[in-house]
Amino acid sequence: MKKIIFLPILFTLLVVTGAHAGTLGVGFNDYSVEVVLEQILSRDERGSSLTIIEGIYNDRENTKLFGAGLDVTGKVGNVPGLSIIAGIKGYYVSADVDDIAAGSLGGGFLYIVPGLHGLSIESTLYYCPKVFTFMDGIRMQDFGVRIAYAVAPRATVFIGYSNIRATVEIHGNQSLDETVRGGITLSF
Repeated sequence: MKKIIFLPILFTLLVVTGAHAGTLGVGFNDYSVEVVLEQILSRDERGSSLTIIEGIYNDRENTKLFGAGLDVTGKVGNVPGLSIIAGIKGYYVSADVDDIAAGSLGGGFLYIVPGLHGLSIESTLYYCPKVFTFMDGIRMQDFGVRIAYAVAPRATVFIGYSNIRATVEIHGNQSLDETVRGGITLSF
């Protein structure tokens, strides 16, 4: 029954895609799934801006997470393949008996390894301080790292680690999603 919640999300993700370039990523393991849609808003020589819509269902942690955000990326100096990411993201999380709404600031990097034809490493960290965290939550953080390899011009396989934690009023520190997932990202 709980898994049914991802059908409307997947349908919405597929319907809202426009003519601009974007990606749809699906990562999973035996007890969790993550769906991420990234839609490029603009791209020029200075970098790009994109919207992100994501959903996570983790059966082991009994977590349902929905997020939406805006990221900007740009190259760094004279370092080939390195881009810096900065962004904002909003979350709604339902975990056991706790509900959390939060806003975050964050960033990270994407490094496309020169000479290895499609190998990339990406890491991000988003932090929701107390002032931006509501309902049962006090604060929250979302950390992820991913290694990916482009197997075709529009298909990338990946393995990644996710660690989403929150401090909640009654239950203290809680793990909302800590797992390793593998999957595929399709570009359109």
